[in-house]
Amino acid sequence: MTNLLYSILHNEYFVLIVFLIILVIIFKYLMKNKYCPYFYIKDITFFILKDNINNIYIYCNRFENIDEGIHYLYTGKIFINNSNFFGIYGIAGNSKKIEVFDYDTEEEFITLNRINIAEINLKNNSTSKIKYDMYINGKKIEGIFEIINNPKINIKNFNICGFKFLKTNDRGMTVTILNHLFNFYYAFIDNKDKINFDINGEYNFSEDFKYQKEKELSYEVSSFLKQFSVYELKKYFLKLRDLYAFNILYLDEKTICIYKRITQAEEDKKLIINNISLIYDLNSQKLISSSFKDLVNNSDDLLKRYKAPNNFYNDNLIFLTTDIGIIVMSDNGYEKIFISLDDLKDYINKEHYLAYLFN
Repeated sequence: MTNLLYSILHNEYFVLIVFLIILVIIFKYLMKNKYCPYFYIKDITFFILKDNINNIYIYCNRFENIDEGIHYLYTGKIFINNSNFFGIYGIAGNSKKIEVFDYDTEEEFITLNRINIAEINLKNNSTSKIKYDMYINGKKIEGIFEIINNPKINIKNFNICGFKFLKTNDRGMTVTILNHLFNFYYAFIDNKDKINFDINGEYNFSEDFKYQKEKELSYEVSSFLKQFSVYELKKYFLKLRDLYAFNILYLDEKTICIYKRITQAEEDKKLIINNISLIYDLNSQKLISSSFKDLVNNSDDLLKRYKAPNNFYNDNLIFLTTDIGIIVMSDNGYEKIFISLDDLKDYINKEHYLAYLFN
């Protein structure tokens, strides 16, 4: 018996078979975990730069102490509505200069190249007001941003710094797309426990929350990247690029408006997009109706002015409020319409909580 066992263990074919089995097990393990991301938590200070005279509003995430050369790094969204420009765009910059950009979507093979459409030069580092000049459409705008940072909002960003076994030169592009598909941002507002629980599923950030979210996000991202190539996801990015999967779109002393997107995959490789608008009275922490038909009268007439698609004439429309107007969309899908404040004034339901914004 001992001799038989010895001969089997020293048989070259047996050794080869065992070696191949080990390789198969390792390969399956690597493939199973290939797309699992690594996260690290970025602490973000949320604040707003508002210029009510020039109608320029920046909703901004500030990463502090990035390196010795840059004290602050800004990312976020800018809302512009003046004679020089109109729209919602991305921003990126530091304590001296902020660039306003869109994405180059004209190429047959989408590269997500940024196109800078404006530049904002910040003249001082005051904690209350910042002088600036802005170059846009060949014109120079000068103004003063008021800094809004009350209530205090701390955002925990589950930032993807890499993938376990996925090597790609397009990691930055992949992460950009994923930020538009999945919520990697969790906002905790000082002394607003009910709102925190509504938007995060937890009152405060904790190690248990961190562990659970890393587990959930890792599974979601990995599942998607197994089904969709980055190129396939680019097509959806073009329709979603206006908003991340989590955005704070409006904040004043009375109201906050938050957008959340939930993305699911169907078997036929189509994405189901669920849109959620969360509008709160900050004092009572009461959820305010985000139904478009509750906000306006004669909604169909207003939509016709904007040549809305046929599927917009239904009862499932929601709205998101911003400083320069509202974004109207269905509770699912990609299409959206931006309606300016001037066009809304004659349609607003005076009984709605948000009527004060349109006086």
